[in-house]
Amino acid sequence: TMSFFGKLKDLGGHLTGSVSSPTTTLGQVCVDQQRYSLGSLVAEGGFAYVYKGQSEGGKSVAIKKMIVRNPAELQRAQSEIAIMRLLSHSSNILPLLASEIKKSGHKHEVFLVLPLCLGGSLVD
Repeated sequence: TMSFFGKLKDLGGHLTGSVSSPTTTLGQVCVDQQRYSLGSLVAEGGFAYVYKGQSEGGKSVAIKKMIVRNPAELQRAQSEIAIMRLLSHSSNILPLLASEIKKSGHKHEVFLVLPLCLGGSLVD
């Protein structure tokens, strides 16, 4: 089974200052009007990448980026955001700190910002 963030990969520092797309430049991404710096890729799943990041205030975060290419995937991403917002107040669920869906050409980029937890997966 795969954890929420997919299989963990330790790629040590790749991507710092090298991300290039319409919504991420120079190692930074803006989500819900907050700017985050991007660090190393810490997880990769079938539909998403998770990066170690840092808020402007210095807080360590996980930034999940999904590339959505069709309406069904967009609906799943919107449902994931809605469910995470609904459950963010539970002491057993990581709170959703910020989220945003951005149109980029014929696709959408979905960003979720959560507290960073580097202790392995639930399977570990």
